[in-house]
Amino acid sequence: MTMKSSDAFLYHIQEYLSDEKKIRKDLSKALYIHYFLFSFAALFLFLFRHQLPFPFPHFTIFCLVLFCVNIILHTVSLKRELRIAVFKFVPFFDTLAAPFIFLFTGGFLTPFIMTHLITFVGTSVTDSRKRNQSRYTFFILLGSYLSIAFLQKWEILPNYIGYSRTMMQKDLFFYFVVFITVSVIFLAYILVHIVSMHVSDVLNEMKNSFDSIMQSTLAETGTEAFDSLAKNLSETLQPRCVLLGALSDKGDSIHTVSVWERNVRIPDFDISLNKSILEDVLEQKKCILEHGARSRYPEDMLLARTEADFFYGIVLADANKKPLGVLCCISDKPIHRMYLVDPLATIFSSRAAAELDRIRIEEKQKTIETQLAHAHKMSAIGHLVSGIAHDFNNMVNIINGSAQMLHKKIKPDSSHQQYIQLILNATKHTTELVGQLTRFSRRDTSGISRIDVNKTVSDIVDLLGETTTSAITVTKQCASLLPVVQGNATQLANVLLNVGINGRDAMDQTGGGTLSFTTSVTRLERNNVLCESFRIDPGEYAVISISDTGSGMTPETREHLFEPFFTTKPKGKGTGLGLANVWAYLQNYKGAVDIQSTIGVGSTFTFYFPVVNKSSPAAPQARKPQALSGRTITSVIVVDDDEALRSIMSEQLSLNGYTTHAFENGLDAVTFMKRNSSGVDLAILDMIMPGMNGTETFTELRKINSGLPVLMISGMCDPKDLAIVLDQPGTSFLQKPFSDVEFFEALHRLTAPLPETAETV
Repeated sequence: MTMKSSDAFLYHIQEYLSDEKKIRKDLSKALYIHYFLFSFAALFLFLFRHQLPFPFPHFTIFCLVLFCVNIILHTVSLKRELRIAVFKFVPFFDTLAAPFIFLFTGGFLTPFIMTHLITFVGTSVTDSRKRNQSRYTFFILLGSYLSIAFLQKWEILPNYIGYSRTMMQKDLFFYFVVFITVSVIFLAYILVHIVSMHVSDVLNEMKNSFDSIMQSTLAETGTEAFDSLAKNLSETLQPRCVLLGALSDKGDSIHTVSVWERNVRIPDFDISLNKSILEDVLEQKKCILEHGARSRYPEDMLLARTEADFFYGIVLADANKKPLGVLCCISDKPIHRMYLVDPLATIFSSRAAAELDRIRIEEKQKTIETQLAHAHKMSAIGHLVSGIAHDFNNMVNIINGSAQMLHKKIKPDSSHQQYIQLILNATKHTTELVGQLTRFSRRDTSGISRIDVNKTVSDIVDLLGETTTSAITVTKQCASLLPVVQGNATQLANVLLNVGINGRDAMDQTGGGTLSFTTSVTRLERNNVLCESFRIDPGEYAVISISDTGSGMTPETREHLFEPFFTTKPKGKGTGLGLANVWAYLQNYKGAVDIQSTIGVGSTFTFYFPVVNKSSPAAPQARKPQALSGRTITSVIVVDDDEALRSIMSEQLSLNGYTTHAFENGLDAVTFMKRNSSGVDLAILDMIMPGMNGTETFTELRKINSGLPVLMISGMCDPKDLAIVLDQPGTSFLQKPFSDVEFFEALHRLTAPLPETAETV
């Protein structure tokens, strides 16, 4: 960074005083030089002791004393906490030796005066934080010089130098030399004192600035902290503009969190990083342009707006060196206190980065807590749905079975047939609704396979393109070589279709727009908010993003988005179960979703599905019913805790020529089976019953008759319990509610399967 010469000098002084290693090195050099001088002086005195004009012992003792003091200073300086104190005492050490040097060399001899003066000037300016040091040392230097010179002239003190005694006898020459020497000392004192005061004032100004700024921002957080930092920096440096900005989540723009222009707070705004100086700041970590900033970045709107000539920018980074934002000082004229820019900006950037990181961590934590609360709520709703689904399915089955029995018993030309048909139509619609509700509440991973995401998206885009109006444009942008994911292809298509239809309907309200499907691949790290919110593993994920330019959603709508029966559509336009099943699919196949929505702008659903590794085993094939062909069925036991449903199934079987034995619980059925093991050809078992449940009843019946065909029925059951049964030969499953046609087809497939029959009902 280029500075004016005076600013550079002061800046380096401040930098020097904060560098303890440099001070230790220089202090050691000074003390070693003293060792050398004293050793050389002792050797010189010893060799020429007979030629010295002054008594040899006197000056030898003086040198030994100085040598011992130097050893003491060196020993003390080894302690870190005393090193600076020793460094400050060195000028006094040299100055206090001056009277003895004057005494032995002649009080008015200027070369020795100038030597000590130069030594003092260097140390005094270097350690200029002690403003009174120059005054004290100069007074000692001046006083000792005048005292020794006049005492030697008046012959009170001995003068060991012969030609010095001769020169002192000439008054005019003596006073001329004294005047010149004193003048030089005074001029040097004035110069050093001025420089010392200036540097001391600058350092005190810096210290006061740091103290006031840190005190004013220490207890503040959030927006107040950013405003306080930017305002204090603006008042201290007086630039045209001080800007604090946060990096967007996508990393393509900066959103300002505090901007002060000419010491006035202005509204926040967004800055695109494309061809911007801020882009270089993020890459270089620090960018300094003392002149010509605007001409160097002619397309930068920020520099053009502020008519910038000077620019200083530094990155705000977290503990992992990840960029969070930027701090900038911009001015249309040179900065007066240039030496303050870098240290102040560094301190302010650290404080701003810490606050920005704290806010982002809090927001992430809040998002995770919200997502977890939502997940717990959805889980509770799922348990509630599963709790009532069994009874609800039984009731629908009773209504449907009763209507079918009436349909058969009442004459076809009876006027009552129309009411029976209404009941059957209503139960059919109810059956579909209950099926959606059941899929939401259970962990159903049937029909799992490897899915080509791009093909699935293309199929949905084609379908929506054919069914939307010309005012809505449906587009797709699929990544090449997208890895496959594992799941249920039909269910995934329904997920994308549900979200696409919602986006289409939202744009119908605004008169049209664009519905966009994009696919890509990304890697989610362990600390990603989605991994923590949805409890999914870090790794590589296929991404499907669905964006619309519709009316957008309010925060209240987003909060209830995946709840069953919640819908914003008019009555009769939706059941409110479409997005509920989207949530169920994500839970079943360990996916995640991120939703961004702005009122009047539109919504974006971004789905994440774990990709299948090449080494992963192939997806399991759908289970096929293992039937016992060629069996003749005459006697059937029916076990269901619901009396009405049990009676209807028994009557349907009796009307079709079967002998039925109905039981309320599994224990009674097992007891009957033990007495009539050869008289039962097939068992129909409800999965969920009090006491002995369907799985336990099946196990006990198979102990009695290992080849007994069994049809399991249930409106809601645990897939793990069902798998225990269906893994055995001669078993099948029928989901409640069911019609009489479906009921007898299931029995037929179980005992006399056809080749093309391959799927469980």
